[in-house]
Amino acid sequence: MSRHLITAGRASEALELLFAALVQNPHALGIHQAIWRALGQLRHPTTVVNRYSELTEHAVFYLDPHVCMRCRYRSTELLGQCPHCHDWNTFVEERIAPAQDLAHAEA
Repeated sequence: MSRHLITAGRASEALELLFAALVQNPHALGIHQAIWRALGQLRHPTTVVNRYSELTEHAVFYLDPHVCMRCRYRSTELLGQCPHCHDWNTFVEERIAPAQDLAHAEA
């Protein structure tokens, strides 16, 4: 959807969707690339660039987002069998949202 909006010249609307996706998938390079394209189309407005920086500042980025549920082995690929514990069908994609201050989260 964001690609369609960017192509249609509606980069501001696309950024709203992309920022929401970024919170759920901070390690997804495709989301970051789409954000960079939209920012370029908007000529990098300072307020929007600052918002992007704030969203990514505390995000945890993993180069290997797939993890074995049994032994916690990490991989860049979704594997059928874990090379560490040799168990089958134990890999899941770990999604991480930015950490929040406890006082901020309770408010």
